[in-house]
Amino acid sequence: WTQMYAQKLNNNQGKKFITAIVISMDELAEKDQKVKELDTELRRKTNYLQTLYHCLPCGIMRYIIQKDGKFKLARYNEAAWQIFGFDNELQYENAMFDGDTLKFTHPEDLRMVQNNVRLMISGESNRTFEHRIIRQDGSIRWVQVMLRRFVNEQEEDFLMTIFTDITDQVKNQTKMYRDALLSHMDELYEVDLAQDTIVAKDGRGSRDIRSFSSFVEQWCMHVVAEEDRSTLQAFFAAIDSGEESLR
Repeated sequence: WTQMYAQKLNNNQGKKFITAIVISMDELAEKDQKVKELDTELRRKTNYLQTLYHCLPCGIMRYIIQKDGKFKLARYNEAAWQIFGFDNELQYENAMFDGDTLKFTHPEDLRMVQNNVRLMISGESNRTFEHRIIRQDGSIRWVQVMLRRFVNEQEEDFLMTIFTDITDQVKNQTKMYRDALLSHMDELYEVDLAQDTIVAKDGRGSRDIRSFSSFVEQWCMHVVAEEDRSTLQAFFAAIDSGEESLR
């Protein structure tokens, strides 16, 4: 490869001639070709990583940790809005960019999630836990959450969250746990405090759904000894107030 610079000139006798300078460009051309090849490869890898990022089955969200301790959603993949039950990206942006990052957390799990976030803000680099979310259609899903905190080259503080839908896994584990309990017990009760329901199940698979508050009232009146009724009522009141485990 060469590069030529040419100029048309006239001498004192009126004769016309051309002056040309020819420079060898082989080395520069090779370097330029290598740069183009590297740029092409970089673009290919970037497109691959971008495609992989959006095809992952787990939701990935990156938040900027602001100086006031609040979080600003900076980046997310497609699975992020799909896990929360949105039909498209625009719906997700309209719902999430108002600053309330925990708005879809199940009320009964909110305090636990807030405690994990506080631990991250106070200096921990990673946390992993499970909780429930309420999707757009009102359905409840279980998710496993991994939190990772890092600082980029521009010294911006980020929180990376990775959500994995584990609803089917939790359902299977719950069924195995329930079956194991029923193999040693005559009857098992499952209580939903938010819906005020209690489901009684026995080893034959029979189900009986009732109002939980009415059940407790009738139980205290007809089954529990009078001197123990206040203890039982206080027990359920403590669970309703947020205690995770009581005996």
